[in-house]
Amino acid sequence: MGRTKVSNLGGVFRHFGNTSFAGQARCQIGIIKYFFRLSSFWQFYCPLKYINQILHFMNLTKTERLLLSNQFRILHHLTENEYYSTNAEIVENGYAGLYDELFSPIFEEKPEAIYTETQLILHMYRVINNAYVRLSPEEQAQIAMDAIAFEGFDGNNDPHSGLITFLVEKKDLWDEYKDKYLNSHSSLSIRKYRRMLEVYDKLGGDSHNHYTVGELLQFQAAL
Repeated sequence: MGRTKVSNLGGVFRHFGNTSFAGQARCQIGIIKYFFRLSSFWQFYCPLKYINQILHFMNLTKTERLLLSNQFRILHHLTENEYYSTNAEIVENGYAGLYDELFSPIFEEKPEAIYTETQLILHMYRVINNAYVRLSPEEQAQIAMDAIAFEGFDGNNDPHSGLITFLVEKKDLWDEYKDKYLNSHSSLSIRKYRRMLEVYDKLGGDSHNHYTVGELLQFQAAL
């Protein structure tokens, strides 16, 4: 089957069930492009904060609503979760003002910079902790580890918090934090880590993995 140009979402859905695998892939791309065209920002990106604007003037045809309703009814049957039954009623009754609730499980994207910074912080602390245990008792006495110690991230306000939980619990990374309480309940935590990262960078970043007592004192002085 040759390429089929679709001009609306209903056309994509109708074409999807009667085409090859490659055609289905093109249909999925068509769906993405359909939503991107609804925003003046489509040529760059379509972040979640514009979803409400998109849904404000997005009209679903009866065919599209029927397909979505069927999906939600199937999910409700499989999970017995009333959330899916409620979503089915929203599209069945055409409550356009509630369409944004269909996107409620989708959170804002976490920028790559958050991931990179989280990894740097965790690596910095791994090196600090490894260095501390190698010190003599006399040298350890000079370091206020309680002040330096990693205390997690603010679970209410810091996007690093959900990410570290995912990395540790789901990806099985940074196992030294497995089963540890990682909510600092303080927005000051990330400020502390960023001051320490300045020292970390000055000492060579990830290329320097053996801190002396003097270098650990530099982290302490940054607090």
